[in-house]
Amino acid sequence: MRAATSSHAVSPSPTRVFAAALMACLALTAAGAEAQPRPQEPLGPTIADRGSQAYAFRTFVVTSEDGLRRYKVQVAEPRKPAPAEGRQVVYLLDGNAAVAALDEALLSTLAAGDAPVLVAIGYDVDTRFDIAARALDYTPPRMDGKPTADDMSRPGGGADAFLKLIERRIMPQAEARLRVDPQRRTLWGHSYGGLLTLYAALTRPDLFRHYAAADPSLWWNAGEVLNREAAFLHDPRRKRLNLDIVAGGGQRRGPDQRAPTPMRDSLPPGTLQAFVARLQAAGVGVTFQELPDQSHGALFRTSLVRTLTALSGTPQP
Repeated sequence: MRAATSSHAVSPSPTRVFAAALMACLALTAAGAEAQPRPQEPLGPTIADRGSQAYAFRTFVVTSEDGLRRYKVQVAEPRKPAPAEGRQVVYLLDGNAAVAALDEALLSTLAAGDAPVLVAIGYDVDTRFDIAARALDYTPPRMDGKPTADDMSRPGGGADAFLKLIERRIMPQAEARLRVDPQRRTLWGHSYGGLLTLYAALTRPDLFRHYAAADPSLWWNAGEVLNREAAFLHDPRRKRLNLDIVAGGGQRRGPDQRAPTPMRDSLPPGTLQAFVARLQAAGVGVTFQELPDQSHGALFRTSLVRTLTALSGTPQP
């Protein structure tokens, strides 16, 4: 995020306060985060298994409409009483890896502020990622309705079905028995998850209030998600959302960086920045920052921590 801020120039709104806080947090550290674990690395015990003094965890499983995928949803609720207006809720994509990135220090920090409910949406597998399932669920369909796949021949285009599942089945079950504020929901995602976050913002701008996308895979299917931009800019609902995008060092390759492929190299440099500029020019509440010292994998935890601490109004632990 960067330095370009939203073009709104009126008195600060809750979304602008959130954006300013998130940008400030991101500016604190541009290096030092651990690399993203390998996709098929065993998950092992997490804070949800060990227990937390700050948050209580519960888990439920949802099956996709076609019966082919099982989603493990882990809900972390602050132990302190909810405010009268209800808690904010943050939905985390790649939920297995997101929960693995949490620790007691972070949860205690969040609990000290405007503590959000965390809803981590993962897959019912013993690894951090289900790479085939996320390739389907996190990618947009083609505008012409034709089947699509990525460079690894993994089928894609299931984003609409997955977002429908989140809205109609996961949200109601996750928020049952909780006092939540439906006007303060956030969706966070990284890489393919960041792509889904952008797609959700462009096609469902009122499903969440905040959308936080880290290193979104904008290149997927030669920028297919950008085909939704024109309709979004004519949608009056765009005026109420807040979109935060952070990008890491795109050209710096390390052990967690995969080699370029035709699809990944399908868009010219600066495409993401130009996209942000167009949204800002249209009055959309967008913030953007580049962290050149962060690799793609390291940005997973960095962006997660910064997003959560900015929402809770607490400093980085």
